Amino acid sequence: MTLVMVTLITGVFVNNPNTTKKEPSFFDHNRYSLSRAWKIYTILFEVTLTAEIIIVTYFWTSLYTGHCVRDRQVVEGWPVECWPTIMDHTLPLSFMLIADLVLLVPAFVRRHVVFVVIISIAYLITNFVSTEIEGYPVYLPINWHTTTGIIAPFVIVIIGIVLFLILEQLNKIKLKFRGYGDIVPICSGKIVGPILLTQ
Repeated sequence: MTLVMVTLITGVFVNNPNTTKKEPSFFDHNRYSLSRAWKIYTILFEVTLTAEIIIVTYFWTSLYTGHCVRDRQVVEGWPVECWPTIMDHTLPLSFMLIADLVLLVPAFVRRHVVFVVIISIAYLITNFVSTEIEGYPVYLPINWHTTTGIIAPFVIVIIGIVLFLILEQLNKIKLKFRGYGDIVPICSGKIVGPILLTQ
């Protein structure tokens, strides 16, 4: 939820004329700087949408089986205690999909898949440290002590990479359909500045 909120808030600055028309002079000489709202938003959107699809799918297919865990206590059914968990694994993806499919046309750039890998590794480290300190896994299947519990996190990273590449291809189709076909070669890495790279 936090990552989604940061992403959408960043998008507000992208659409703000006062922000996009006038940028700090320090960056005027560096057109490839990451310190631009639209670039930060693009990367955040790509990573967040990929992560949310994995998280929501994992939650509804494996984790939520008619009960939730609150304060390390299993709560059966759909009581009020479970709704925060349910909403956390439903609303963020809904907002991201609405923003992607209806309101905006963010691009998926293949070279940005490296950010998915970096954030995934950072999360795995955080997950491992939290599990070891608390003595209780954040997600039960990822316990870091069984074969499945060790392999699963790295499989999820691979799934994230594959999913990102799938979203990239779907995004190209959407860009062409929405009339932004000129952006597709850039997203594919075939254009660097004014230079068109031939295959």
